[in-house]
Amino acid sequence: MNAKLIAICAIVTIVVATAAVVTFSGDSDDSEGIAITDGSGKKVTLSEPLSNVCVINGNIPKAMIMLGIDDAISCYHYSKTLGIKAEQDKNARLGTYYTPSVEALISYGVQAVLCPVASMTLYASTEKACENNGIAVIRLDCNGDSLFDDLNKISALFGEPDSAKTALRTYSDDYSAVVAAVRSALADRDRLDYLCTVQMTAGGVAGSMYNVNSAISALYEGAFGRNVTSYTNLSTASVLNVVNDGSIEAVSKVMDKVQVFIMRSSDIDNGDALYADYVGSASSGCLVTTTSPAYQENRIFVINSDIMSGLYGHIGLLVAATMAYGITIGGYGDVNGLVHGFQEKYGQALIEDGELLALQYGAGYPADANGELRYSSP
Repeated sequence: MNAKLIAICAIVTIVVATAAVVTFSGDSDDSEGIAITDGSGKKVTLSEPLSNVCVINGNIPKAMIMLGIDDAISCYHYSKTLGIKAEQDKNARLGTYYTPSVEALISYGVQAVLCPVASMTLYASTEKACENNGIAVIRLDCNGDSLFDDLNKISALFGEPDSAKTALRTYSDDYSAVVAAVRSALADRDRLDYLCTVQMTAGGVAGSMYNVNSAISALYEGAFGRNVTSYTNLSTASVLNVVNDGSIEAVSKVMDKVQVFIMRSSDIDNGDALYADYVGSASSGCLVTTTSPAYQENRIFVINSDIMSGLYGHIGLLVAATMAYGITIGGYGDVNGLVHGFQEKYGQALIEDGELLALQYGAGYPADANGELRYSSP
């Protein structure tokens, strides 16, 4: 692999908003207490702020670290060490996303389980068992277009501490400044159309394409062109279209529109295999072919899933736009410095020194000589 710096992309839409459908009514006897509507549409009412919780999946604890309330986590399940106090207890890590032991939750005395809305989250049967034992289940993604809304809800659930108020204000300012700079820099340019898949592992496991209803489409608005699925008749009933024979055929009819192709993966170290799964000749049955502009112009990327998720979205947008368009965005030329500063400021450790962030492929970058980008901490 050569050392050429290439474009990476993070797909996450964050709507900068402070209206989170949250009320915090203080301690009066007739107060409703704390009430939110969680990501599943369920109203959650608490008589007092949370102080002891279980968290499922990584985006919620990362948000709690930023808000200065991560000491309230007593047990958890996620894959990557985040540096919270609970990780010092070898018994605090639960065995599964879907069916964590209710007995373990009871033994830790948790008031609530905070988990994603629909993906990598509690089964309905486990949720019912929790609620039967007085443990609330609160579903918040802390990702995509609900991120700021969810951050405000988490702050409210824990009584809106000063640390959370400060972090929400500064993070919103930081995010908005980066997004505004990217869109301003590209305001007068022709936009590149894109196709993006979410693919977690190599080896031919079918992934899915983000369509026009996904967070990526909102994030890319003003920086990139159309989502290629918008040129097809693929269903938009959800935010994803499974990569199968039917969707491959639909994309094949608009291959000339695929100017950028992005594969999101937590298995980036096997990027060559992912590339082989998805890109090939017109007769190979692959999703993207060598006739596409993306292949011809070396704009095919395998991107580390970590930098495409949750709090890092604005940084990913900056890098994607900078590298895909070959421009430098004023005030944000040092990507390593930006990542380092963000992690230091908000207590994050998701991106480790030397971690592979993205791989670049195309006519000039075959699988045995691809471009790569690694994070190097200043």
